[in-house]
This record gives sequence, structure tokens and C-alpha cells, in this order.
Amino acid sequence: MHPHGVFLFQGKEMPLFVANTTKQHHEFMFWVPEQRRYFTKLIRAGGQEEIYPEGDRDVHEGIIAQHRQYGIKHVSEIDRSKEFIGLCYQFDNPISADRLTETIERNEGVLVAEAQERRVEATAALDGQLSQIAQESGTNLSGLDVEVVEEQRKGVDTQVNETLSIEKPGRRSRRGG
Repeated sequence: MHPHGVFLFQGKEMPLFVANTTKQHHEFMFWVPEQRRYFTKLIRAGGQEEIYPEGDRDVHEGIIAQHRQYGIKHVSEIDRSKEFIGLCYQFDNPISADRLTETIERNEGVLVAEAQERRVEATAALDGQLSQIAQESGTNLSGLDVEVVEEQRKGVDTQVNETLSIEKPGRRSRRGG
């Protein structure tokens, strides 16, 4: 029995569908041992493709194994994952359009949260560097405000506009008085 509860039918052709849940096209590369060559299948952004239809379940399992280290997930694992999922797969049946849409939207939220976390980390690192420079020069840095504003472009909604503050004990906020 397969780890996802599907019975294996060795030697029988069973479809493998791989979906691209990113906003960029993906060239899905894989190799098949008996062919001794690499194959490439273009999977458009938000789309899916049947991979190596002439292969049996063992061949398809081998193809998926080649991509596990790069984060490919079985459709049943998506809800349990907190990370960005670029590719997902399913045996036997295509992945539903609703499932693809949900995963793409989920990925957007994951990326926004990760970007915000990186900005907080960058602000803290900058505060540490400036505090060290201030200390070495005999001055004191009581805090740091960083304003992050996305460059406005014609026809594109601004996504980022936030102020990050590193407060030190005893500092009075400029906003509050």
C-alpha cells in the first residue's frame, strides 16, 4: 500500500498529475531509468500536466522521488503544510481547479507573511549595527524607526507601506509625544 492509502498496481499504467501553484511557468525535469535520458514538461503557472503517461506506478513514484527534496507535495499534504508549495501531485485523477486556486491563494499569504518577517529581521539587524557604531563613537542610539514603502508604479496597487520600530527602554515615541 502507498503511504497515502492508495493501492499500488505494479506494472499497470496509472496517471500522474503535477500542478504548478506558482505565478511562473515551471519546466518539470525528470529522468526515467530505462530511457536513460531526461525529459522536460512545461507546466504553466496555475496549471497542471500529466507526466510521462506511458509510465507505470513505480516509474511515477521514482519521478516524484526526484522532486521531494525540492518540496513537491502530495495534494493531501497541502493543508498540513505551513510553507510555500510550488508543485503538488496526485495519482490517478487531475487535481481540482478549486484545490489549485486555494493553494495559490494560500501561497500568496505565506509569501506576504515571510516578507514581513524578513523586513522585521532586517530592521533588527540594522538597529544592532547602528547601536554598535553609536556605542563605539561614544553616543547612544535610543531606538530606530524604519519606514518601508513600496515604489508606486502606474497601474499596480501598492502592497507594502509599513513602519517598523525598535524601541529601547526609556525612549519616548515620536508619534505619541
